[in-house]
Amino acid sequence: MPDYLPFIIAYAVTAFTPGVEAATIVGAVLAGRRRDVVPLGAGLLLSKVLFLIIALLGATALAALLGPWFVLLRYAGAAWLVWLAFVRVRRSFRAAPPELAAEKKPRRAGGPFLLGAALTLGNPLALTFYFAILPSVIPVGASPWNVAPVLILLVVTIMGTVIATYALLAHLLLNMLSRHARATDLIAAGLLVIAALMIVFS
Repeated sequence: MPDYLPFIIAYAVTAFTPGVEAATIVGAVLAGRRRDVVPLGAGLLLSKVLFLIIALLGATALAALLGPWFVLLRYAGAAWLVWLAFVRVRRSFRAAPPELAAEKKPRRAGGPFLLGAALTLGNPLALTFYFAILPSVIPVGASPWNVAPVLILLVVTIMGTVIATYALLAHLLLNMLSRHARATDLIAAGLLVIAALMIVFS
């Protein structure tokens, strides 16, 4: 039976950590464009699912090509999560941690929906995440499509929760996370390391 917990932890940590997507949602609310949040969120969700499907197609090809060696990708994914944790720890000890409000926001092109889609589709790291974490979920010898429905449901649920949280608590999050950026990075790094260890020892 697939173990979805490492995927849930890693995906939730990366999704909830403040970044361009969070800054765009918060900015829309604070700018009085609350109606933009729904189409913006829809664009984000659709693009996340699209990247997941692309990654599953790639995982299917890799599983057929590598056979039992496919398990090595689990350890590559764990190493990538540890690297992300290291980057967050290093960033937390900089002299001037970046504030959430200082994140760059892409220019609008075609409305909030296209903006939301562009935030993900223009970020290749989003696709890299899936390629790194999928081997920890897909049992050796199993078809990636066996876990596809559950993964899509998890992505939609987690991202939907993230979008709703940032939209509803925009003012509070903007103030709190800008003051405590270091603590946020350290907590996120710790959780990423835990997810990596679960991948290695599962």
